[in-house]
Amino acid sequence: MPDGAREFWSRLRSTGGADGRLEVPTLTTGVETGYGPALYAVGPDGEPRLLVPFGRRPPPKDLGSGPNLFAGISTFTMDGSSVSFIDLMVSERKLDNVFAELAGEILIRLRDGQAPAKAVSGTISDFRALLMGRGRKDPSSAEVMGLVGELLILKRIVDLKPGAISSWTGPFGQRHDFRSGDRALEVKTSGRADAGHLGINGILQLDPPEGGTLFLTHVRLERAEEGTLSVCGLCKSIIEAGADSQILTEALGKLGCDSPDDDRWNRTRFSFEGLDIYRVEPGFPRLTPDDFADGVLPAGVAKLSYEIDLSHARDFLVPHEDMEKLLKGFPE
Repeated sequence: MPDGAREFWSRLRSTGGADGRLEVPTLTTGVETGYGPALYAVGPDGEPRLLVPFGRRPPPKDLGSGPNLFAGISTFTMDGSSVSFIDLMVSERKLDNVFAELAGEILIRLRDGQAPAKAVSGTISDFRALLMGRGRKDPSSAEVMGLVGELLILKRIVDLKPGAISSWTGPFGQRHDFRSGDRALEVKTSGRADAGHLGINGILQLDPPEGGTLFLTHVRLERAEEGTLSVCGLCKSIIEAGADSQILTEALGKLGCDSPDDDRWNRTRFSFEGLDIYRVEPGFPRLTPDDFADGVLPAGVAKLSYEIDLSHARDFLVPHEDMEKLLKGFPE
């Protein structure tokens, strides 16, 4: 099957290789789904693609899209009618051969009578490690703990408003971990042994948004074999709270976590030890662009990381009875 698929994609990349049934170049796989045949297609840059019609049922919510694999819903006109397809396309061309194997397995499952959504999501789940995890290094314990801390705050926010998952901006290269309008949250997570000091990366991390406010959220965790907090468990709770699973998957992928149930990210569990929130405002121990001439690091200094001593930040603590109100007002 994979060799044949590669031949079809090669034909589609050449001039006149399509059957002209859709607006995009396609050739039939010869595999019927009950809603029409699955189709080989190519993306705008010749990426291998598979289109699987799924009828008039509600579109599947979570197909397993990730950093190297697009898995979504596309609608095209075919034979004069609008037809919805599960649209699969690889974005990392080095994985073309793996994608061919994936497509072949999906077609086998369709031929065996599986429903389109089940055939696609089940195959992607089985292939996820190959498609999305290649070349990934095992995360450090600090990285796992940091992600658990951010997910814990994200869970509290989406419990109040599921759509607020889009406020988790840190994974997408934004300055602060959470942003809603002119308000921002920066999350730092530590274990009991190092809870008195927090590492800060650069002179912008504790610089509030222009004209806005910034809060530093300090999550304290403890590694515990029987702990209730894990990447997998928190992600499940976030989705159960009504958050968009595709946004969550994309954000996790940006952080190197291609699947929330990946053993590498769940080898350590944690217990919750405490949570403090600080107002970051004049007088708070920090470095910002205002502390440097012209707002930039001195010549020859390429990067700055430092630690703050939280014993000097007690005057900026948000009272515990006000923390829920702060988080509740965070989603706009």
